[in-house]
Amino acid sequence: MTMPFDHTVRSLRSDREWPAAVLLVAAVLLLGLWGAWFVGAPLVRFESGSVIGVTRSGALIATFPSAAQKTLQTGQLALVRPAAPASTTAAMPARVSAVQASPEEPQTLVELQPLTMARFDRNQEESGGLVAEVEVERISPAQWIWRASGQWIDTASVLLRPTGNPPVPN
Repeated sequence: MTMPFDHTVRSLRSDREWPAAVLLVAAVLLLGLWGAWFVGAPLVRFESGSVIGVTRSGALIATFPSAAQKTLQTGQLALVRPAAPASTTAAMPARVSAVQASPEEPQTLVELQPLTMARFDRNQEESGGLVAEVEVERISPAQWIWRASGQWIDTASVLLRPTGNPPVPN
């Protein structure tokens, strides 16, 4: 059964395109904002350790797990704060000035130079000590996804033309 032509034309005239266009523009804008966040937002990874002492020069000595040795380098930024979660004391910024690691020790010693002098209450220090958090990596969510998926990882080269001698790895 066919529809009369005048009903079809009336239906086409009554359809409004602007609500769909507004929704389409809003969806494209939201997708663009999400894409900008996905590529540009920083995700920061920290290594945490415990402050065990202070040198005469005012530098802080902290211990980190031995696995952190690969990611800790001089010049990295750190935050030193009381370990108590209910503490109202602000974190003190510091910079890694030296990293000492020995293969037989289960911990890595790190010297932190405070960028500003903050006073920590003696009760806070005794209740839970001080925690040092060193920023070791800053990546975007896109980089994190690519890394997790295994893309752009150095893999062994594959020879397309076999030769008599295999390549010697560097």
